[in-house]
Amino acid sequence: MVGKNWLQNFTKSEKDKWIGGVCGGLGEHTFISSWCWRVVFCLLFFMGGFGLLLYVLLWVFVPNSKTNDVSKEDIMTQQILCMRDLVSYQDGSVVSKEIIKKQTGTVTLFAFDRDQGLSEHTAPFDALVCVLDGEVEIVIAGEPHLLKEGDMIIMPGGKPHALKALKRFKMMLVMIRS
Repeated sequence: MVGKNWLQNFTKSEKDKWIGGVCGGLGEHTFISSWCWRVVFCLLFFMGGFGLLLYVLLWVFVPNSKTNDVSKEDIMTQQILCMRDLVSYQDGSVVSKEIIKKQTGTVTLFAFDRDQGLSEHTAPFDALVCVLDGEVEIVIAGEPHLLKEGDMIIMPGGKPHALKALKRFKMMLVMIRS
């Protein structure tokens, strides 16, 4: 089975909704919080009106969230699950699945196809990476680290980091906000 990437799963938010739930949905499906998306749309609006047009198009064409009162966290709690099986590889893509999302942190599973990666960026909080399958090179503050199945590394907040899949690989990312 081929997994879907975040864009194919993108829905408007029912929980984080100011106007139409578009920015809340983007916040739920990416690692960028909804308030950042709201700032981006405002900036795009004041730089030629494109932000308003884009927001309205997303509001009209993006489906509503199909969630009811049962969250994905409730469905997954108190069950024995194989992390590797919860996210699938997709050719030429990075696939993610958020397992837990709280104000205090997140747990997300990723599947990276070979040669896919994340460009250098900085996060304000520490992040724990556990490799579930395959091999990856993670560069933290210019220092490369080779990780394989079963390895883990902590990426300190405030330090630039990037990663590249040497082979297809899956990882669990735990972000703790403090």
